[in-house]
Amino acid sequence: MITQFSESVSEVINFSKEEANRLQNPYIEPEHLLLGLIRYNSGIAIQLLLALNIDLDSLKTELEDYLRQKKDSSFDSDNDLQFSETSSQIIKLSILEASFAQQRIANTEHILLAILKEENNVAAQILIQNGATYTKILSMLPSRPNINTLLATDNKDKDEDGTDDDFE
Repeated sequence: MITQFSESVSEVINFSKEEANRLQNPYIEPEHLLLGLIRYNSGIAIQLLLALNIDLDSLKTELEDYLRQKKDSSFDSDNDLQFSETSSQIIKLSILEASFAQQRIANTEHILLAILKEENNVAAQILIQNGATYTKILSMLPSRPNINTLLATDNKDKDEDGTDDDFE
């Protein structure tokens, strides 16, 4: 299944870059991705956060306060910003989240899930403190297949020698 990003995720990523520039941060961090989601202010991710009664303005302020501490005075906004290692992992996880949901396109909810799944970041910790956990967000989405069921089905398609039936 080929997964690509929706136009809304592309917008979120662009907003994330702009936020990193504005806050004079040398890398796009998970917190910038969350700021990008908030700035996009549309899509399923925002609907989920609002459904959990999360104050987006307070969330934004908390993220900005944290990121201002990481300000780099020597930062040159003309530089092409790169994703931090954690943000790169989140982008990859969002593609997996879309695949697990059997969707061909990663959307804003997949970015949100990935931030929470890769919980070793301040954005996830702030979300969790505000009541948004991976499990809660996942339970609010339309049901998706259980990954263990998908793996079991995939294994049934293989012969005992481990080759796929489709390629003989």
